[in-house]
Amino acid sequence: DLVNLLESVQIPVIMVDGALLIRRFTPTAQSISSLQPGDVGRSIDDVKLKVKVDDLAAKIRTTIETITPKEWEIEGVDGGWFKLQIRPYRTTDNRLDGAVILFLDIDVWKRALLAAERSRDYAQRIVETVPMSVVVLDRDLRLASANPTFAATLAAPRKTAERVRFFDLAAGAFDVPALREAVERSLAAG
Repeated sequence: DLVNLLESVQIPVIMVDGALLIRRFTPTAQSISSLQPGDVGRSIDDVKLKVKVDDLAAKIRTTIETITPKEWEIEGVDGGWFKLQIRPYRTTDNRLDGAVILFLDIDVWKRALLAAERSRDYAQRIVETVPMSVVVLDRDLRLASANPTFAATLAAPRKTAERVRFFDLAAGAFDVPALREAVERSLAAG
């Protein structure tokens, strides 16, 4: 059953014993490494990986010694992204006997995250340079952020003003019925 399971799993998985010798690996492990069927029994140090990971053997040893699963985001040599997970391997009689190393493909997620971060940073830089006051309010109409122009208008550091109710700022100077109605109408409209 274990052999059938390992053959069908579409995740690169490498199992090593306590001496870091390869016990088993899934066929998809060949997509991220130089592993061949005859490599069972070789040291993990002898395996050429297609991912950028510093001192894999030390990471495995630490996981085994601490009996604590660990994970890292790592980049493939082709620029793709993986989540490297190392988990202690316990036998059926609950004896610690090595580690299981998984390489989860997170490339689509990581690229989307990096694109979102770039977009956020770009928008933030634009807001920072706009010569008019710009504020972002949360659902409770508290200041989530403000640009330097708005902070200069208040003559207060931006961080001092954040999380304060907008209509309480500047001793209530913004608490004008028409402005309050426009802001609340905008919030209600989503």
